[in-house]
Amino acid sequence: MSYEKQKLEFGVDPTLLMRPDNEMYSYLAQAPPELVAIAIECCNEDPTKRPTMERVVERLTVLSR
Repeated sequence: MSYEKQKLEFGVDPTLLMRPDNEMYSYLAQAPPELVAIAIECCNEDPTKRPTMERVVERLTVLSR
């Protein structure tokens, strides 16, 4: 199995995600804000602005305490 690097074809607009008329709003509103922030950062259209997996694991480890 092989993988090719591909351009992310979507971005996430956090202002749209947190609108009450968004179907995901009820789930996101119940999630810890830091977890939502991590998820949004990981979907940034600009790859240089996405956190490394090492940083994601560090932040999730802190959240799990």
